[in-house]
Amino acid sequence: MLKLLEKIAESPWLNMVSGVVLLITSGNDIVKTFDTGNIGVHHGVAFFGLVQIIQCLLHILEGTKQVLVDNEHEDTEPSPNSGHHNKKEHE
Repeated sequence: MLKLLEKIAESPWLNMVSGVVLLITSGNDIVKTFDTGNIGVHHGVAFFGLVQIIQCLLHILEGTKQVLVDNEHEDTEPSPNSGHHNKKEHE
């Protein structure tokens, strides 16, 4: 159960969604109070949401890059059934 909670809490997609929700809801308050010129909690929440989104994008892009590199590496390796043998196998 603890492993499942860790996996959920560390999910970049969940963090992305929470960042977007924070940014949208605080953005709504910023727009409503735009004419007052006061800085409030909603500005800090918007900033936190934006930082959360940027961090999640970084994790998602790094993961995507790693998958692409791994797939490219697999495509360049000869398969065991392709007839290519290692020199050491014949020595």
